Amino acid sequence: MKAEFFDRLLRVNASVFQSDYKNQQLLVFTATSGLFETRNAGDSRIRGFELEVDANITKHLSLRGSVGHLNARYITLSPQVANVTLATPLPLTPEWTYSLSGEYRQPLGEKVGEMRLRADWQYRSEVSFQLEADPLERQRGYGLLNLRMTWVLPDDRFQIAAFGTNVTNTDYLTNAQDTLVGNGTAFGGVGRPAEWGIEMGVRF
Repeated sequence: MKAEFFDRLLRVNASVFQSDYKNQQLLVFTATSGLFETRNAGDSRIRGFELEVDANITKHLSLRGSVGHLNARYITLSPQVANVTLATPLPLTPEWTYSLSGEYRQPLGEKVGEMRLRADWQYRSEVSFQLEADPLERQRGYGLLNLRMTWVLPDDRFQIAAFGTNVTNTDYLTNAQDTLVGNGTAFGGVGRPAEWGIEMGVRF
């Protein structure tokens, strides 16, 4: 559903969906070789919904929010599938995602331009990076906050902006893998820390 209200001041987008996966590639144990191999060995289903709302509160202030939900689970598994059960969460499928952003625009005069202040916040609930949902391969839920202040010069051609990303310096992983049994280590990719900068742009 896509709808607009109050002379297009409020926009609402909503969707409900289901995705079915057949013959997923999963890790199975092969008795003849005594090794683990990747084979088409399972089916899964993802059901969910998404809701987005855009609102122009005033001619200076606009807000946007969204929420998403996933109910993801395995439907069938080969008896040979290793370290995965029907109750194991699917990898890279957070149950909840949220976002909220707002922008305020303040005219400074015809010869000065316009100042824009923007904030963006995003949240993702706990997620598993690998099939087995090992505790060392999971990332708990976390949120990231970005801020931006932009000076738009008259004629809207030149812009100067100061920005900050992950301003709360939240610690999080972008991937993780547990190999303690094989080589005694567990490792992962670390998300970017708080960063600040200045940006200049021009339109041609």
